[in-house]
Amino acid sequence: MKKQIKAQTSVEFVVLITFMLLVFTVTAYLIQTRTAEAQNTENMKYAKQMHNLILNEVTIAETMPYNYTKNFILPFYIDGDNYTVTINEGVELVINFRSKEYVYFFNKNFDVGSTIKPGNNVLTKKEITGKIVYQFN
Repeated sequence: MKKQIKAQTSVEFVVLITFMLLVFTVTAYLIQTRTAEAQNTENMKYAKQMHNLILNEVTIAETMPYNYTKNFILPFYIDGDNYTVTINEGVELVINFRSKEYVYFFNKNFDVGSTIKPGNNVLTKKEITGKIVYQFN
């Protein structure tokens, strides 16, 4: 009878430890998921701010006459991290930040040779053969 009580106690102990381990694992998973979600939201916010900064310069250029040129500066770092900004096919603004790619679309076509980067940039608006052309240098 004494062996049966020891065996029952051992089984109950193993079940309790398994249950506690399961609760700990689920809690750790939920915390990790919430933390990753908050980080992704913050990264999207930074990318959107960079998009808005560039879009504001384009909006200003739209209201200006032809042969408009504007120097503007993009920050070298976002929240202490490097990033890259590219323009694909003259319509896509791609911001690579913390191993994620954020894609935004312009409502104006830019010259295919347009490049934009952290630091000093130049936005120009020209009329070429009756067509308005925007370009980043």
